[in-house]
Amino acid sequence: RVESDLDNIRSALSLAMSGGVDPVISVKFCVALLGFWTLRGYASEGRGLVKATLELPAIRDSDLAKAHALYVGAGLAEAQSDYAEACRMLESCLELRRGLGRPLDIAITLSTLSLARLRRGEAASASVGENEALRIFRELGERVDEGIALLHLGQIAHHIGEDGQAITHLQQSLDMAREIENPEVEGECLLMLGRCALEARDFASAAQLLLSSYAVCS
Repeated sequence: RVESDLDNIRSALSLAMSGGVDPVISVKFCVALLGFWTLRGYASEGRGLVKATLELPAIRDSDLAKAHALYVGAGLAEAQSDYAEACRMLESCLELRRGLGRPLDIAITLSTLSLARLRRGEAASASVGENEALRIFRELGERVDEGIALLHLGQIAHHIGEDGQAITHLQQSLDMAREIENPEVEGECLLMLGRCALEARDFASAAQLLLSSYAVCS
């Protein structure tokens, strides 16, 4: 449906950025289109639109709108493996969201930033940020995000060779994912646990876990 309306969406974005309507609408479009841009191969176009949106005076003057735009831009940068830019944008976004005092937005930004930092090889700072995010998610009772944070901590621990800790985090995340029926997190956890088993040369367990991940993801 978005694909068939793409020309209309582009026109609406152009109108918002030219001052024909409230410029904040351009940010709302960017937030709504993040998944589409990422999954359908429009990340470069999306990044250009986010950059143009961030240059609008009305967006520069609104910490809330600017933070949303930065978060979308970071997601698109990460989709293209531009982790340096993703980290830069997320760090700016985090600073704004801390100033706004919105705990859930702060935690989500911390968690996303931690994964971007991990992909840059910055495991120590990734761990610090993810643990802060996990604490906030638990305080807020956000169980889906808590499961994602535990998954990220498992990935961080695996990256630095602490597979015992990785398995603990991943198993906690897996149990939670199954309890709340979140197949995306469940499949990711099974994949990581299978990778840990494979590297430990426990081939029977690795095969079982990877086949289970494949079945869930399918």
